[in-house]
Amino acid sequence: MNATDKLLKDGITLVMPALNEEKNIIPSIHLVQKVFKDLDLEYELILIDDGSVDRTNEICKSFSKKYNQISFFSHHKPKGMGTCYKEALQKSTMKYFMLIVSKNECEENSIKLIVNNRFKADMVIPFTTNQNGRDFFRRNISQLFTFVIRKLTGINLKYFNGTVLHKTNLLKKIDFDANYHTFQSEALIKLIRLNHSYIEVPTLVNWNKTHKTNAFKIKNIYSVGVFIIKIILNRV
Repeated sequence: MNATDKLLKDGITLVMPALNEEKNIIPSIHLVQKVFKDLDLEYELILIDDGSVDRTNEICKSFSKKYNQISFFSHHKPKGMGTCYKEALQKSTMKYFMLIVSKNECEENSIKLIVNNRFKADMVIPFTTNQNGRDFFRRNISQLFTFVIRKLTGINLKYFNGTVLHKTNLLKKIDFDANYHTFQSEALIKLIRLNHSYIEVPTLVNWNKTHKTNAFKIKNIYSVGVFIIKIILNRV
């Protein structure tokens, strides 16, 4: 155990970015509270309102005032999930770090499985076994992205995104861009290339088909294209 490890508390920091999630964020927070109560494990939940125009900010603020484990900050304008992720990482005080989505799609037993495997490797990487529940277009775009990244990197992960659990000190040591939908993929590629260990675990997602994704906005498509070019040029 190095000095950084000793300074971190034996628990998990969770970051939950939210953009206009007033309908979904309360059950998402309740899920985190239930999981960690059941596991009897220390945690901190960092809520980030990423420029919402609905009641998301108000809801996050009320939870942070009521519970010591929950903190909150906000952006005036959306900065993207990657920026939220990196900002929360810098605030983390726990040994492990994990993203939890605010759109009420996480499945309780799957989150417990990820957390319970934290001692087995430096990274616990989930892959979704019920992709057929996802809408056709998003499912196939996700599979295409995974296929391309595998071919370009030689890293044969089943999935390069999602609720990955990292060792905080290792994640803080690497430099990865906060591009909207590629931050997790870049972090995984860099850590695996540094020979850090990982395991993949099968998980379920409660697909929220009413949720509108931002993945196909021009700026996000552009960021994915730039990411792929960086891999080709060996800059990842």
